[in-house]
Amino acid sequence: MALLIARGQMDKKDDFYSTSILGTEFVGSVAASEDVCGKEAIIPQIKGSAYISGFNKLVLDPSDPLPEGFFL
Repeated sequence: MALLIARGQMDKKDDFYSTSILGTEFVGSVAASEDVCGKEAIIPQIKGSAYISGFNKLVLDPSDPLPEGFFL
C-alpha cells in the first residue's frame, strides 16, 4: 500500500482488496501516517482470517553490526 500511495495509484483513504488464487481475501487500509527519518510512512491495518501453519524462530547474532537493519 505504501508503494501504491507513493506512486499516486492509491489514496490513503482507499481500502486495498486482495484475493489469492485460493479465493481467500483480506482488506488493507491506512490506520495512520507519520514521519520516519524525514520520509512519510504509513501504519497499515489488515482485516481478514489467518490460521497457524507453522512456527518460526528468529535469532539475532550478537556480533551483527546492523542488528536493527538499515534504510536504503
